[in-house]
Amino acid sequence: MAKKKIQKPSPSSSHRPETSEKSSRSRNERLHPDEQLASSVIDAAFRVAGESDSETVLIHLRTVPESIRAHTLTDRKSLLLIARSNEEAQIARTFTSRVVQIPPITLSRMGQMKVAVLIAMTKGFIHPHETVVALAGPGGRDSIDSLIVMDISRELELFSLAHEKGTLPAGVQPEVFERILFLASRLAIEGREGKSIGTIFVIGDVKRVNEYTTQLIINPFQGHPAKDCNILDSRLTETVKGFAAIDGAFIINGKGVIQSAGTLLPTSLAQEGKGNSGLGSRHAAARCISATTDCLAIAISQSTGTIRIYRGGQEVMAIQGADTN
Repeated sequence: MAKKKIQKPSPSSSHRPETSEKSSRSRNERLHPDEQLASSVIDAAFRVAGESDSETVLIHLRTVPESIRAHTLTDRKSLLLIARSNEEAQIARTFTSRVVQIPPITLSRMGQMKVAVLIAMTKGFIHPHETVVALAGPGGRDSIDSLIVMDISRELELFSLAHEKGTLPAGVQPEVFERILFLASRLAIEGREGKSIGTIFVIGDVKRVNEYTTQLIINPFQGHPAKDCNILDSRLTETVKGFAAIDGAFIINGKGVIQSAGTLLPTSLAQEGKGNSGLGSRHAAARCISATTDCLAIAISQSTGTIRIYRGGQEVMAIQGADTN
């Protein structure tokens, strides 16, 4: 990964390739300095994408001032926009059909990029061998201060997720993964009363997963219609937060139906996992169930709020909250 420090360019270097230097300079002279800088940086990102044969320029919509969106985002074939709400996603789709929605919580600079790229991969917007140009800023701030060139095949944690097994387990719908990642982020960052809630979400290959599990409590989802237990239903958010405080994992099928909660993943599976020693039994269990079955496991650390995603017995991504970098 290459990270470039952004310097404010001169007006003569800020024009878009498809516009004349004179019109670009005239336009920038009418902009506020912050708007001019954002416009110039976005133009630079697309130039870098062209020079590196990148098919994707990843930009967070809210970092682009509304006053310059029309002339900086329109007719950009390689554009992929990040949104944090349904309203933002709707606006983003007026510029491109390639839109990913990340959880509306404060993530670190690289946390934002990792989540966006991962979701984009599940949707088929980004491919494992692609180079991505991304504009990023500090967590919690709607600004751009970094231009990042990311070779997905060299980002081992991202590439390993898509290698051989596929980005998601067979039968798991991308929107189910997105929803669970959203809930995991809420539990990690907000939790209850501002404290992270540690838990595990196991997604996919339910039949095999159940061969290794036992219930710590009476299964609260047993006997209910599938439509009332689907994680895609936002009305279940508080229910999930409540049961997340109980030891054990959520077992969820590819369509989003919660099969069980408070489910024990045996510690005897720990010998199947590799690496990540010292993270505790929750992460060991998540890693090992992913090694033993064709599932994806998401574990949340109660002590740090870090989210770790496991596939094929390996940690493929760690997502942390906001930092000041």
